[in-house]
Amino acid sequence: MASKNPSSVALDFRSGDDAWYGVRGLVLRHDTLIVKYCDFPDDFDDHFHAGAFKTAAAVDDFAERFRRTSVQLQDYQCSRVIEGVRVCVSYKFSDFDIKFYDAIIEEANFKDHVFQNGEEVCTCDFVVFWEHGPNAGNKTSTSVENICLIQPRKELADPALINFLKMSREKVRMAACDSSLSAQNDDLLIKPGSVARSDGLPRDSSSIAKNDGLARDVGRNEIVHSTTDGKMKTALTKSSTSHVKTLGDN
Repeated sequence: MASKNPSSVALDFRSGDDAWYGVRGLVLRHDTLIVKYCDFPDDFDDHFHAGAFKTAAAVDDFAERFRRTSVQLQDYQCSRVIEGVRVCVSYKFSDFDIKFYDAIIEEANFKDHVFQNGEEVCTCDFVVFWEHGPNAGNKTSTSVENICLIQPRKELADPALINFLKMSREKVRMAACDSSLSAQNDDLLIKPGSVARSDGLPRDSSSIAKNDGLARDVGRNEIVHSTTDGKMKTALTKSSTSHVKTLGDN
């Protein structure tokens, strides 16, 4: 059964190319979360499986790839963009291919605004340090029309995402328990060359050999007295062979 995203909160998702894309829907189908993107057909959907995460930290990292949709910075809001602020900046590959990546404001050069057709126009420029994308690790200059404000992070109330994260964390927990149980069982296994003692602990086979040798030595020196036809016999035992001599016989 698949559950869809009825939430009215617009979401962005950082895909495998580290660019942020608008999400038009999240679908949970069994243990698979399907991410559907705005302006892209279903062929571009991403599928994520709850059992693919190895650690709880990996699940948390995945959750961080979702956030409320960033909003376009308006000309009159430029004063909000100061040094150290993380923003989402557009990168133009071509007229038909524009992607958005996170960047840090390194420098804000504020200038007087102008008015065109009665509307305020920002003429400021900003130096950004790109965290992702083709310019990752580099600084470039950009203007207000290329900058989006990242919304304060809040707990995302999307039911499909919430259930998927819960399922993923549970699978990680169960896998950790199974691994721990397997390790404990390995510790209880008797190593080759050893046998169990009466107290349940393993005993090395070398000690068995020593004790067996001692038993054989004792056997060689053991004198068994018996009476047969009134004659005393002495039995000298050796491992599996007995040599018997009758006392008084020559």
